[in-house]
Amino acid sequence: MAKLASAALAAHELGLAATFGGILFGETGLGKSVKVLPDEKDRSFVIDQAWRTYSVPKTIGLITTAATWLIGRSVFGGRFIGRKMRNLIVAKDVALGVTVLTGFGAQVCGRLLSQEQPFPVDTNGRPSEGTPERAASLIRTVNLLGYVQLLAAGAALALTSALNIRGHKNTRWGAVARLLP
Repeated sequence: MAKLASAALAAHELGLAATFGGILFGETGLGKSVKVLPDEKDRSFVIDQAWRTYSVPKTIGLITTAATWLIGRSVFGGRFIGRKMRNLIVAKDVALGVTVLTGFGAQVCGRLLSQEQPFPVDTNGRPSEGTPERAASLIRTVNLLGYVQLLAAGAALALTSALNIRGHKNTRWGAVARLLP
């Protein structure tokens, strides 16, 4: 595969990895680690600061992933490489679409949630009894979007691997890949 196409694939995969890893860390590590803070409002403040800090590389990752895929798809439709490869490409279109939409939706909800600070959260970073309803609703929405995005980004990563493996075995794709810049 040519250098430019290889660099685009690497940027695409790094963007997906940054998205997937950030969500996974937030869900498994950050939210649960605030339990060491005795003050419920401090917990939400720490989560908010971490979330806002990571939103920059996550957004860059989302934009990079979407841009590289859209550019690649505009150059290469994949019609001639067979039904199985084409189905994988369409499945990845869906997975990336969901990843990007839920990612930007979570960004918007997260910014709105930041404006609600300070508010209390429980030891897992979830709404507590004292959390105002608007903040609690935004927390639930951000969490739901995060779970959906985690699944979609994971699916996109798996589909990228499947496409790469199948692409190396596909003689038609090999001919096209040699022509890429």
